[in-house]
Amino acid sequence: MPTAPAGLVEHPRDSITLGWEDRLKGRARRRTDGGVEFGTALPRGTVLREGDCLALENPRTEVVALDWSNVLAVARENAEVAGVTARFRTLPGSAFEVDWGTGYDLVLLPNFLHHFDEPTCVTILRRAHAALAPGGRVVIVEFVPDDDRHGPADAVSFSLVMLATTAAGDAYTFAEFRRMLAAAGFQDATLVDLVPSPARAVIATR
Repeated sequence: MPTAPAGLVEHPRDSITLGWEDRLKGRARRRTDGGVEFGTALPRGTVLREGDCLALENPRTEVVALDWSNVLAVARENAEVAGVTARFRTLPGSAFEVDWGTGYDLVLLPNFLHHFDEPTCVTILRRAHAALAPGGRVVIVEFVPDDDRHGPADAVSFSLVMLATTAAGDAYTFAEFRRMLAAAGFQDATLVDLVPSPARAVIATR
């Protein structure tokens, strides 16, 4: 098992936040319908913010992290320790207000959309769509219940957490994500199990 670079800053743990080694254990590598292989660190909720494994594994990867300034300060420390600051830049502020830029090959939305209702999720997905280059992909990482909501247990129980702790959030099913993605202009949505992580990835193409 790879170890974290010396001095890597860890975040407090919660129900959807794991440390470096746990993220590596949950890292998945799958092929999409188009035959394109992708790798990401899961189920840590800040891959978009840090992009640590992606940047370390591919020296051509450039990471743009969008979050609040205090979170990005920690991400910057981790990027410095990992030696990827030359390929790492930040966009501080709200994902609903900051200009994301354009031309991205990949937008990662890990453990984010569950906080919001469907129309708000579509708003974010439309921003992702506008930021991607043609043929670019969005990767959503969440607890995704089966369409009948009878399982998996972690995803179903997470729905209850969202009911109790958010104004309108939910653990969305793949059918619901597919509907939201289509409304935002995406196509070819696929669902990928990220064993051994309880999370799943929903991947769609601009």
